[in-house]
Amino acid sequence: MAESTSYPQIPSTVWAGVWKIVHDSPSRKIDENVLAIELGVQKTAAKQYLNELTRLGLFTAEGQSTDLAKKWRLDGDDPEVIGKILEFAYPQELREIAPLGKLDKDKIVRWFIAQGLGAGSANNKAATYIRVASGVSASDAPKITKSGDRPAKAKASRRNPPSGEKSAAVDVDPPRPLTRKPELAVNVQIHISADSTKEQIDAIFSAMRKYFDGKESD
Repeated sequence: MAESTSYPQIPSTVWAGVWKIVHDSPSRKIDENVLAIELGVQKTAAKQYLNELTRLGLFTAEGQSTDLAKKWRLDGDDPEVIGKILEFAYPQELREIAPLGKLDKDKIVRWFIAQGLGAGSANNKAATYIRVASGVSASDAPKITKSGDRPAKAKASRRNPPSGEKSAAVDVDPPRPLTRKPELAVNVQIHISADSTKEQIDAIFSAMRKYFDGKESD
């Protein structure tokens, strides 16, 4: 491995996508155009990813899969193969600090910071190291939809009537809101003179009943 202070940075979708490409077509030549189209990334980004993959020992400068990549495609979780990939891009010191099966992200980040990287860059580089060291399998690979595939149509909300059968349209009145009659409370004060006779008082109350009941009193 060549000594370097620059380390790979590869997103998880790209890492798994490249594994799928090699898994399905180990002899296929890979360049930035292929990566850009297959993975849906910008061509400039694809070129950088290809450089990173070359530094990891997976591709030659001409874009051909290496023998290591062909072993990787057969078993992306093989510790021996993963260890060989890490040897291409990372020094022994880091591999001893973060061996396979003991990937402490905080330690890895601190190691990258000690190499002069900022916190953000160190986190990204550490994430890639962990990604490579954790292996990859078919379950991680992105699902590719063929151009002829169509999404399933949503089920109809109502059953279509059988052939020859007319569907009956039923008009349903919307529910009417419940209404309540207003309640009226009337407070009536009657001032009766103290010298009124019984006949006069009876006449007053009889008139009131006729007024409120709308009918003659019994």
